[in-house]
Amino acid sequence: MTAVRTLRALGATVATVQADVGTADGVARIMAAVRESGRPLGGLVHAAGALADVPISGMTWEHLDSVFESKVYGTLLLDQALAGFPELRFFVGFSSLSAVIGPVGQANYAAGNAFLDELMVRRVDAGLPGLAVDWAPGPRSAWRPR
Repeated sequence: MTAVRTLRALGATVATVQADVGTADGVARIMAAVRESGRPLGGLVHAAGALADVPISGMTWEHLDSVFESKVYGTLLLDQALAGFPELRFFVGFSSLSAVIGPVGQANYAAGNAFLDELMVRRVDAGLPGLAVDWAPGPRSAWRPR
């Protein structure tokens, strides 16, 4: 929450809503909170993710679904919901270099990130804001616990 405090100190209005972006109800709660604020939605950062590492020979639908919930379903639901916010200036999705290099045991994670990347490309092609940031693994990566 340090980043939120910093942004507020700089004069930004920052709202946080705890919700599951992998469900239509969760995304509806987020969008309702934005509308209730009475302020325009300048941008959205989608940084949700999950891992369920398993060799592809042992991968089940549950392994896929547990990663797809935030990466695929969440990205798609947010994309659809953002159609109601023409003032949107940015939509950033945190992806991973795994979409390109596909590490062993993470085919589900690689596929989910590839989906996010492609959806952002399609948004841009349609004249909408969209950017995928493909993080690389490392000891100080932002998405790794410290």
